[in-house]
Amino acid sequence: MGKVKLNLLIVMAMVAITMEFHCIAAKDHYVGDSFGWARPKVTLAGYDACDGSNPIQLYTSGPATVSINTRSQHFFICTVRDHCKAGQKFVVNLRS
Repeated sequence: MGKVKLNLLIVMAMVAITMEFHCIAAKDHYVGDSFGWARPKVTLAGYDACDGSNPIQLYTSGPATVSINTRSQHFFICTVRDHCKAGQKFVVNLRS
């Protein structure tokens, strides 16, 4: 009886996890989609601190096309909850 309850608990936990994370399953996500994602272009300090409060540029509609014309590093972060602190940020390094 105890083993059946444990197995049922494990199955219920797996179902709950699957339901919770269905929105991040392997699929394309676009800036400005129904999740409301926004990708601001920020300074190095904003990138390091995950601070999008003073963005250089904010992209809120998508799909977004970003034109990068200067040879330097360009920093982008996610502004949703703790996504940036969890690693959802990227750098574009434009070289000659």
